[in-house]
Amino acid sequence: MNERRKNFSSGSRFEALYGYSRAVRVGDQLWIAGTTGFDYQSMTLPADPAEQTRQVIRNIDAALARAGSSRADIVQLTTWIRDPAQWDAIGAVLGEAFADVLPTNAALVVDFPFPDIAVEIAAIAAIGCGRKGDDR
Repeated sequence: MNERRKNFSSGSRFEALYGYSRAVRVGDQLWIAGTTGFDYQSMTLPADPAEQTRQVIRNIDAALARAGSSRADIVQLTTWIRDPAQWDAIGAVLGEAFADVLPTNAALVVDFPFPDIAVEIAAIAAIGCGRKGDDR
């Protein structure tokens, strides 16, 4: 199987500056880069961690759509947060956004290179899998 690689950009200046793509698709697999809560149109970052998380999800949704996928195809998240005291606010937004998908998720506390970032999320999707059944 020789699947071609397709790179997708959000148009963020950070991608060009730091040499990465917002998403990379190979076959039915999609990797979405660590995504922050920057609104790439206005280049603003909300101060509120919950609102940053909502913007992260909007940014991820846009990357998924460009690559022919949707949130239902996400199988794994990696969530980095700056302050563990903000986890309840961030986690509540994730709980709402992914209640019907229930991907795996690893959450880690880190220090970001930009001081106002509260959360960053990366995702892996299996395009077309959607969440149909539940083997809980």
